[in-house]
Order: sequence, then structure tokens, then C-alpha cells
Amino acid sequence: MIRFYREGVLKNIVPLILCISIVTSCMYVYSKDFLAVLTLITIIIQATVFSFYTYISGKSMILRFISILGSFFAIGALVSIAVKTGNNQSTVDYFVWFLSPQSLVEFSPAYVAATFIIINFFIASTVYYFSAVRYRISMTFLITLIPFAVYRKETAQVPMFFALLLLVMYMALMIHCRQINTKPRHRMIIEKGYKRSMMVFLASTAFLALVIPKPELDIDNSWVDTVFESQKFTDYMLHRLGIVSETASSSLAYTGNANVKLFEFVTNEEPVNLKSQTYSLYNFDKNLWRTMESETTGVKLSKTDAEILDPAKFYSAVAKAAELDSEWAEKYGLEGIDPELKDSYVRAITLLTTRVNSRFCYSPVLAFSVSVVSSGRGDVFRTDQGMLYSSDSNNPNYSLRYYSDSSLREKNLQTVVNSVNNATFPMFISELLEILSDNGITEYNEVISAYGTDYINAMEYMNETHTEMPESLYNITENVTRKCNSDYEKALAIESYFRMNDFKYSLTYKKPDGYNMEYFLTEGKTGLCSDYATAMVLMARAAGIPARYAEGLHLHDPYSQSTLPAMSGSSGKLPALYISVTDSDLHAFPELYISGYGWKSFEPTQIDEVVSEESSFDYRMSVAMGVIALLIIIFILFFDRRIKPYFSEKIFFHRLKKASDEKSVSMIVSRIRKKLGLAESMTSAETGRYVLETFGTDMSSTVADHDAVVYGGKNVGEGSRAAALEVYNRITELMKEQKKSAKKKVKK
Repeated sequence: MIRFYREGVLKNIVPLILCISIVTSCMYVYSKDFLAVLTLITIIIQATVFSFYTYISGKSMILRFISILGSFFAIGALVSIAVKTGNNQSTVDYFVWFLSPQSLVEFSPAYVAATFIIINFFIASTVYYFSAVRYRISMTFLITLIPFAVYRKETAQVPMFFALLLLVMYMALMIHCRQINTKPRHRMIIEKGYKRSMMVFLASTAFLALVIPKPELDIDNSWVDTVFESQKFTDYMLHRLGIVSETASSSLAYTGNANVKLFEFVTNEEPVNLKSQTYSLYNFDKNLWRTMESETTGVKLSKTDAEILDPAKFYSAVAKAAELDSEWAEKYGLEGIDPELKDSYVRAITLLTTRVNSRFCYSPVLAFSVSVVSSGRGDVFRTDQGMLYSSDSNNPNYSLRYYSDSSLREKNLQTVVNSVNNATFPMFISELLEILSDNGITEYNEVISAYGTDYINAMEYMNETHTEMPESLYNITENVTRKCNSDYEKALAIESYFRMNDFKYSLTYKKPDGYNMEYFLTEGKTGLCSDYATAMVLMARAAGIPARYAEGLHLHDPYSQSTLPAMSGSSGKLPALYISVTDSDLHAFPELYISGYGWKSFEPTQIDEVVSEESSFDYRMSVAMGVIALLIIIFILFFDRRIKPYFSEKIFFHRLKKASDEKSVSMIVSRIRKKLGLAESMTSAETGRYVLETFGTDMSSTVADHDAVVYGGKNVGEGSRAAALEVYNRITELMKEQKKSAKKKVKK
């Protein structure tokens, strides 16, 4: 190990110090408080990288390639783990964080670690190559300017200490590289006077740079600022994700590829779908959704029917009427239902942070109120399809309240919903109002009236969004729903159809030409969440149920318990849960109108299979890369120290057996030279003197035989072959003893 570092460090001490200076100058921007620790770690990393490159420089090309490949795997694994950790902790992704001024983004230890690893590996690799392998003054100069670019991003000047350090070390590197010995037979002798002159020159340069007044320059660098403007990257991300647009994203997938954290929510709800946009107009031939005008404009949110449409209150009205009129209760199968639902199903959700600029509020289907947590959102509007949006897109935090779909898990509410359908609901509403009015009960009139209006709007919506579909789709829907009576039963049957008929979720599935929903339902049976959502909407419409396609987010398990108190709107019964949302949670889902309840989101996509098929670059892949890198490094060390010498020795002796006495003597001398790591240009006499000085072994007779064969063309006897082989075996044993004694010294 000592030899490993000695050869790599002492030979490249000047380039090594330059690398340390560059890395330290850059990391001063990202982690000023921990600069001393980072500098110490930088010294270790740079020394290791230089020693590693020096070590493999004398190896074969294949071994060098495998070694560099293994190092790239190791660096990639470390960086990906750090970036993944940072994505889960920060409100911006690494690319934006790195290019943004640090004063505008939060400090992220994981991102700092990723930057530290990348800069160390890049600087060490490039400086080593352009100083020890191919000397290129222009490239080393550009590398030295990297810290200046980093400080320019921060709109700050490089501290004088770092500027002088970089200047001096760059000049020292030029002097150093000019003295690199590129001819094996030449030896460069550097006298003390030369060293003193070099030190005086560098010190004078630093002093002059420090004392000479600097001119004040007025340069317009505004174009540089636009390169690092965070808003540009935010807009790019929004466009890339296709979160809100007039046409639906056909490539939207439940499992994404980048795992970039987009939002942070606090809620007290079980898994829930949040929509940003709905799409109502579908072109079957093009397999494309578009918005209606009513889905992009709305009215200012106040106490509207959205809040009046309380499933729990409507249920209480039905239960009261069933109690008052037993014949009516028997007609609709409502005998014996409880007077009220067991729990309150008002939920709350708060957006903590977001990196995506959007005027839309991500909201559940039955959201009815929005309150702004921080200023700047402006007025909030609600469309006919339940989207909430503001007149401002500055993305302040907001909190909203809604009625949870989980209320339909109660059998009592299921009984009410299953007692009606779209055909019977108008009569049901009329009779409900009549019974309550006859008994002098008017407290439910507002909610019943709102449900009636909601039903009328849903039927009008169904007529406006009529879709031309092939007969096969109607036949499939008929087979799925033939035993169902209520709209809710039909919706559940359609939702279950995809799970019961070998449908598969796949991110890698290539859709054939002419792909449409008929092919998806009959032959392909493979697609993304957008395909499942589209298919369920079309099947629901074929069954006479108003339905629409929605895109947004899916908040799912596992949730982490938050230290925040229970949120308002939950009656204090449910704890607040913290949820971090990445682009892998982008989702498409259907919303169906259920008579007796209202609009409800469904989940036809096979979520469990989606998670198991996740293809994103996550921790598991990073760990796998790290393991691969470790195995490659172990293989390199084992191959270089055990496998290669073993087989090389076997091959040598195999060739030696077939060689003549003259050829064998020449082969043995060449083998001794190679085994000792001597230059091929060394003569046999020089090799003999080196062996005598190093191991005390006289091989002069073998040298004489070698010269007689090679230069004199003479023949030698079998005794010369045996003598040469004895010398070779003796040197091999002495080399082994030398290695053992060196190991003992290291242990002591």
C-alpha cells in the first residue's frame, strides 16, 4: 500500500496539488462550513485516484479498460445514491440545485456529497490525463478555470487566496510537465539552482498579482445569468412532465423514470387520487383526449353546491325518510339502515412545497374549499368538472378540504347507492323530498336539491361527451355489467374486469400501428395507467354512466408519520401524514358519476404490479452498480496478483519445453527482465548487474550464453539451458522472500 501511494503521489505531486486546489475552490461555494473536512477527504481521494491511475498505467490495455470501467461503476453508484437521497429530501432536483445560485436553494448534504464526488473524480481524471499521459497546456488551463465558472454562477468573485493558489499551481504544473521524461534512455537532472529559480518565479508572480491594482471592468454578463435561471428549468420540467395541457399525455405512466421529487403534502387520508386536469372529449381513431371549454374556465369559489354535496348529510336525509315511510324503504331496500354514517368523512390536505409552476390545485374529486397558507395565490376558481385553480401561478402553499371516497366503504351508504341508478334516481329524489316535506322536515332540502342539480348536470355532461365507439366495446361492457343493477355495481364490475382478465401493466410495451382501445380490450391487454383509465371511461359511457378521464397524482403507501398535529377537517381523529411525491406518482385515472353519491374516482390500473415492475433508477440499481464495481476491483486485484502471474508462468514453461537450448536461454533472460519490471531497452549485461546488486545472484554465465546465441549465432549445450533455468528459479524465490519481508515490515 505504501508503494502504491508513493509511486502515484511523488511522481505527480504538482498535478495532485493543483487538483486539490481546484476541488477546494469549488466546494467553498457549496459547503463553506465543512471546507476543512472536505479538503482532508479531497487529499485522500486525489492521492488514491492518482495512485490508481499510475498503478494501472503499466498494465495491459484490457486490464486498464476493466479497471476504469469498474471505477466508473463505483462513482456512478455513489453519485446516484446521493442524488436519489437528495431528491427525497430537497424541493428541487439535483440539476436545478447545482446550476442555481446557492443563496436561492436550500442546503442539501446529499447534493453536496454528489457534487463533491463528481468534481473530485472529474478533476483528478482530466488533470492526470493532460499532465501525465498527454500534456496539453490549453486543456489544463480550461480545467483550472472551472472554479471561476462556479463563482460566476453565484454572481461572486473568486476569493483572492484561491485565485492566487490556482494561478501559482497552474504555472507550477507547466514547469513540472516540461520536465517529464518521455525518453526511457534519458534522465533529467534538476539542480538545486533550477528549483530555487522556479520557487522565486512562482513567488514573484503571486506577489505581483497581489499588489498590482486590478482594473474595474463593466461587462454585461446578463446572458450568463439566464443560463442559470431556475425558472427556465422549472418550465422545462413542467413541459417534460406534461402535467397540465389541453391534450392528455398518452405516455403518462404511474411509474416514472427519473424519480424527481415534485411535491410534499400533509394529509390525513388513505391512498387518494389528486387531479390537476380532466379531459372529456375523446377521439377514438386517434386515441386522444381533449378538454372542453368548461374544463379550462370556472367561477370564483365560494359556498357553492360543491360543499353542499355532502354524502353523509344526503345519507342522513335518506335514512330519515326510510324511518318515516316503511313502504318507501321497502321499495328501495332501505329497511334497517342506521340513522347516520359511523364516521365523519371530511378530510384535509395541505401542499407544503412544489417545484412545478401551475395555477391548478391538485385536488380530490369532491374537494369543496381552498385556503391559502401563504400569500400570492390570488382568487381560487372551480370548473364544472371540479378542478380548482387560481389567478396566480406563484405556487404558494394551500390547504383544501374534501369529502373522502372512503365513505363508500360503509355498508349503509353502499345500500343507498345500490338502491338506485341513473334511470330511477329522479323518481327517488322526488319521493324523498315529498316524504320529508309531508312530515314537516326541511333541514335537508338544500342538500337534496343540490344532489338533484348535480344529477341533471351529469346527464347533460354525458350527452355532451357522447363518444362514437365500435360495437365490440358495447358487447364487452354488456357482458361485464349484465348482472349489475346500480351504477355503482356496474362501476365496480368494470374496475374489477381488468384484474380478472389477465391485463398487464408495462412501461416497455411497444404499441402496434393502429393501436386503440378496441385492440387494448380484446388483444393487447397491455398498457399504461392512461390506457386503463381511458378504457374504463369508455366502458362506463357504454354502460350509460357519465365518466371522464383525469390526470394528476396518486398518493399511496407507505406514508411516514408526521410530527404535525391532526389536521383540521378530520375531527381530530386522524393523524397528519407526510407524503413526498415524485414524478413516479404521476397518474391517470377515471372519474364516474354514481347516482346517490356523486362523482367518484376509480382505480382500474393494477397498482401492485406497477410497483413490482418499477424501472426507475433507484437505490437497488445504485447498490447493484456498487456491487458490480466492487467485484470488478476485486477481480482486477486478484487477476493481477494471482491469476495473471500463475497462467503467465504456466505458459512460459510450456513454451520453454518446446524451445531449443539456444532459444530457451534467450527466453529466460527476457523473462527475468520482464519479471523484474526492467525496461526492454536494457542489455543482458545491464540486467545481470541489476540482479547481482539487488539479489546477490551471479548470472554472468547465462548472460555470456545469451550474448553468444543472440549476437554471435553460436550454439550452446543443455547445460547452459539448465544453468539459466536455475538462475531464473533462484531469482523467483528471492522475489517471493523480498515480498514477504516487506509485508512483515508493514505489519510492524
